[in-house]
Amino acid sequence: MKEDKLILYNNDGTETTLVNPFGPMKALYDELRKDPNAVPELSDESRAAILAEIEKGAIEDRKPMEAAYLGSKPNRHERRRAAALARKRMREEKRMR
Repeated sequence: MKEDKLILYNNDGTETTLVNPFGPMKALYDELRKDPNAVPELSDESRAAILAEIEKGAIEDRKPMEAAYLGSKPNRHERRRAAALARKRMREEKRMR
Protein backbone atom coordinates (compact mmCIF):
# COMPACT_ATOMS: atom_id res chain seq x y z
CA MET A 1 0.00 0.00 0.00
CA LYS A 2 1.47 3.30 -1.08
CA GLU A 3 0.15 6.83 -0.80
CA ASP A 4 -3.42 5.82 0.13
CA LYS A 5 -3.56 3.28 -2.69
CA LEU A 6 -4.05 -0.42 -2.28
CA ILE A 7 -3.06 -2.59 -5.23
CA LEU A 8 -4.64 -6.04 -5.40
CA TYR A 9 -3.03 -8.61 -7.68
CA ASN A 10 -5.59 -11.04 -9.09
CA ASN A 11 -4.92 -14.68 -10.00
CA ASP A 12 -5.39 -13.96 -13.71
CA GLY A 13 -2.52 -11.43 -13.67
CA THR A 14 -4.60 -8.26 -13.59
CA GLU A 15 -4.32 -5.56 -10.96
CA THR A 16 -7.05 -3.74 -9.12
CA THR A 17 -6.13 -0.38 -7.59
CA LEU A 18 -8.20 1.02 -4.76
CA VAL A 19 -7.71 4.69 -3.98
CA ASN A 20 -8.04 5.64 -0.29
CA PRO A 21 -9.46 2.25 0.74
CA PHE A 22 -9.59 3.08 4.44
CA GLY A 23 -11.12 6.56 4.11
CA PRO A 24 -14.67 5.50 5.02
CA MET A 25 -13.45 3.58 8.07
CA LYS A 26 -11.35 6.55 9.21
CA ALA A 27 -14.37 8.82 8.81
CA LEU A 28 -16.52 6.44 10.87
CA TYR A 29 -13.90 6.27 13.64
CA ASP A 30 -13.54 10.06 13.63
CA GLU A 31 -17.31 10.54 13.95
CA LEU A 32 -17.54 8.04 16.80
CA ARG A 33 -14.53 9.61 18.49
CA LYS A 34 -16.34 12.97 18.50
CA ASP A 35 -19.75 11.57 19.52
CA PRO A 36 -20.26 7.92 20.57
CA ASN A 37 -23.89 8.03 19.38
CA ALA A 38 -23.15 9.66 16.01
CA VAL A 39 -23.91 6.72 13.69
CA PRO A 40 -27.35 5.35 14.64
CA GLU A 41 -27.34 2.58 11.98
CA LEU A 42 -24.57 0.67 13.80
CA SER A 43 -25.55 -2.27 15.95
CA ASP A 44 -24.80 -2.08 19.65
CA GLU A 45 -22.16 -4.80 19.34
CA SER A 46 -20.38 -3.02 16.49
CA ARG A 47 -20.52 0.32 18.30
CA ALA A 48 -19.10 -1.24 21.48
CA ALA A 49 -16.31 -2.97 19.53
CA ILE A 50 -15.33 0.21 17.67
CA LEU A 51 -15.44 2.34 20.83
CA ALA A 52 -13.27 -0.24 22.61
CA GLU A 53 -10.83 -0.13 19.69
CA ILE A 54 -10.77 3.67 19.82
CA GLU A 55 -10.13 3.60 23.58
CA LYS A 56 -7.42 0.97 23.16
CA GLY A 57 -5.74 3.11 20.51
CA ALA A 58 -5.91 6.16 22.76
CA ILE A 59 -4.30 4.24 25.60
CA GLU A 60 -1.55 2.87 23.34
CA ASP A 61 -0.90 6.38 22.02
CA ARG A 62 -0.39 7.58 25.60
CA LYS A 63 2.04 4.82 26.61
CA PRO A 64 5.12 6.13 24.76
CA MET A 65 4.49 9.64 26.06
CA GLU A 66 4.09 8.39 29.63
CA ALA A 67 7.24 6.32 29.29
CA ALA A 68 9.15 9.40 28.17
CA TYR A 69 8.08 11.33 31.26
CA LEU A 70 8.09 8.53 33.81
CA GLY A 71 11.02 6.58 32.46
CA SER A 72 10.73 3.09 31.15
CA LYS A 73 12.47 -0.17 31.80
CA PRO A 74 14.58 -1.11 28.77
CA ASN A 75 13.88 -4.49 27.27
CA ARG A 76 16.46 -7.24 26.88
CA HIS A 77 17.61 -6.10 23.45
CA GLU A 78 18.10 -2.51 24.57
CA ARG A 79 20.10 -3.66 27.62
CA ARG A 80 22.29 -5.93 25.48
CA ARG A 81 22.90 -3.15 22.97
CA ALA A 82 23.80 -0.68 25.74
CA ALA A 83 26.20 -3.23 27.26
CA ALA A 84 27.83 -3.86 23.87
CA LEU A 85 28.30 -0.12 23.31
CA ALA A 86 29.80 0.24 26.79
CA ARG A 87 32.26 -2.61 26.12
CA LYS A 88 33.20 -1.06 22.79
CA ARG A 89 33.85 2.32 24.45
CA MET A 90 36.00 0.68 27.13
CA ARG A 91 38.10 -1.12 24.48
CA GLU A 92 38.60 2.13 22.57
CA GLU A 93 39.62 3.97 25.74
CA LYS A 94 42.17 1.25 26.59
CA ARG A 95 43.56 1.40 23.08
CA MET A 96 43.99 5.20 23.25
CA ARG A 97 46.00 5.05 26.50
